[in-house]
Amino acid sequence: MSDLALRARGIRRTFRENGQELSILGGVDLDVQPGEVVAILGVSGSGKSTLLSILGTLDKPDEGTLLIDGEDPSKLGDTALSRLRSKSLGFMFQFHHLLPDLDALENVALAARIAGISQAEATERARELLDAAGLGERLHHRPGQLSGGERQRAALARALANHPKVVLADEPTGNLDPANAHKLLSTLQELSSRFSQAFVLATHDPELAQGAHRRLRLVQGELSENP
Repeated sequence: MSDLALRARGIRRTFRENGQELSILGGVDLDVQPGEVVAILGVSGSGKSTLLSILGTLDKPDEGTLLIDGEDPSKLGDTALSRLRSKSLGFMFQFHHLLPDLDALENVALAARIAGISQAEATERARELLDAAGLGERLHHRPGQLSGGERQRAALARALANHPKVVLADEPTGNLDPANAHKLLSTLQELSSRFSQAFVLATHDPELAQGAHRRLRLVQGELSENP
């Protein structure tokens, strides 16, 4: 199964609220191929963010198994787990989280440097990704000098800086107007194809989901195919 970017089996997660157990994920199975874009649809509170947190090893399931590029994170210590995240995972959120005092090129290059890439290679990688994201003329603009759509495309480039096997994106168009959301989707599709990156998108945006290779819906803690 090592050819899969990600495999999850029987993922269960329960929380306690007001003395009662609340089942959020009731046995989720998911396979993601390299270069595949998978959209997970669901209403607010359906567990999309919880699932992405578990897939990104930021939270642990109560039950189930997870393989990232063939590696089981549950068998890793803290240092090895951090190394797995920096090597194999990219993250993108509704808010860009770019560092305000760094320009776009520096923000993306920093992510590559953290992953252990040399300064020269990190800068070249950042330049290539930002150019592919349509920001070649905005390399030296800080986040405050970029539009909302440009900031999210810079965040997308940053998520790819470490050559991850899979990028996990939680409502990446949530703060964008329809025009910028469409442009971000086009950029994501372009970068996924060009760099063979897998994406798992948690979204309630049907237009974003339509651009995915595969659409799934999370209902009552279980994933099902969504045409």
